[in-house]
Amino acid sequence: MTFDPNKTIGLDEALSKLAQQPFGQWLLGLKAFGLTLYGVFEIMKGKYQHMGLGDY
Repeated sequence: MTFDPNKTIGLDEALSKLAQQPFGQWLLGLKAFGLTLYGVFEIMKGKYQHMGLGDY
């Protein structure tokens, strides 16, 4: 694969371009909501997951 390092953009510019699209604000909101739900899922999984640390 080849690429031009002068044409690369960072995450902030990529999200900015997405926000400028017709439904970009909705897509960013949906992504934020999904990441929030995933965070809650991981917290709940960590709270209720049994950790086998050996016999005590």
